[in-house]
Amino acid sequence: MMRIVLVFTLLLCLVRGQDIQVVLFPFETLVANTTHGFSIEVFEGVLSIMSSSYGYNINPTYHYTYSIQQFDKALRTYGDIGISGVSVTSSQQTLFRNSIAYRNSVIRAFTLLTTKQSSSISEIWVVFKNPRFLQYLLLMILLGIPSASLIWFFERKKNPQTYHRNYLLGVGAGYYWSWVTLSTVGYGDKAPKTIAGQTFTIIFIIIGIVLMNLLTGSISAIITVNSLTAPPTTLLDLASLNVSALRGSQALNIAQEVDANVKIVDSFQQGLDSLNNGTASTFLCEQASLLITNTTNTKFILSGPEFADVEYRFLSSFDSPLSSQFFTDMDFAIAEFKSSDNYTALLQTYFTSIFSVQQPHSTSLSDWIPVIVFLSVSVAYLIIITIIFCVKKETIPENIENQNQKQQGDSPQQKNEKKNNNNGGNPLN
Repeated sequence: MMRIVLVFTLLLCLVRGQDIQVVLFPFETLVANTTHGFSIEVFEGVLSIMSSSYGYNINPTYHYTYSIQQFDKALRTYGDIGISGVSVTSSQQTLFRNSIAYRNSVIRAFTLLTTKQSSSISEIWVVFKNPRFLQYLLLMILLGIPSASLIWFFERKKNPQTYHRNYLLGVGAGYYWSWVTLSTVGYGDKAPKTIAGQTFTIIFIIIGIVLMNLLTGSISAIITVNSLTAPPTTLLDLASLNVSALRGSQALNIAQEVDANVKIVDSFQQGLDSLNNGTASTFLCEQASLLITNTTNTKFILSGPEFADVEYRFLSSFDSPLSSQFFTDMDFAIAEFKSSDNYTALLQTYFTSIFSVQQPHSTSLSDWIPVIVFLSVSVAYLIIITIIFCVKKETIPENIENQNQKQQGDSPQQKNEKKNNNNGGNPLN
């Protein structure tokens, strides 16, 4: 009986307690040139779960390759597990056994931060048709309606020379005052004289400082983005560009599918060099590799849309001595590790964005809801005030004049008329 137990234990050790050969293709961020990187740390975390939950005792030995072709060849000959710094290609999905994805990413364009010449008129037009600028401008226009009514209400009695008692005339002057105050120009020709009007002016100046800074900041951002060289926005745009891409990668396949003028590179640094020396205007690469590499370089910008979705998986040859159960347990361990805090910490460590991401701003209906509500309230307020103050004219009623005459007594002519009436209408009596 003891012999059976020992034989079973030895067989279990042979299956679960063995060294494995791990083939690496280094590419920045996911697999570095030393034994670290996001993919390697994920793999070691998965092995730790397999050890604690499934009883495996795996000792990995890492072997580096220097091209995707060499990586594939090594994995077919002596490698047990393959970890690549780039995403799984379509050919690798058919040639090798694939684990479930431990990381998803997208292919993006990486371009040199350059500027283009544009006329002042075109820049002004770009600013005026930008939705963000129009939002701030419309908000300032609408804000002037209730503020003009309030300053007229405060000043109409004690300052009628500036703010006419008639509502339309007074609010017209108030609307001019609101723009002068809101823009922080402050000419002083419509200065309020009442305490309430002056207090409201101080509050309105503070609001104006905030809004004008938002407006000028929006204008600066619009002009800056417009001055940058336009990045590719569709796959068809790549066809007219000089594109660099990593040899054997999904990005290279995409560039070749649209017949782009492709410069093939073997490392991330070569891709950056192709942008610097002008041999390529766009480096097509996976976003996961772009978020941490070369952190001190601010000349580059991650721009354009997401051209394709990609996945990162652990690979193995179908002739690997590792059992099918090993890969099944590995998939469960990957799923468990992805839900752990350690995986979240790795994402925060390796994939903190340090490049500018140029995205076209899309304005949805929800962005305009505050402006629409403010417009509706302002229009309703204007209609109500107009009905109250415009229908009722500010003229002195005739009955007030009659009352004043009664208080002052009868005039001499009225006294003579009363005397004649008392004499029977004969003035000689």
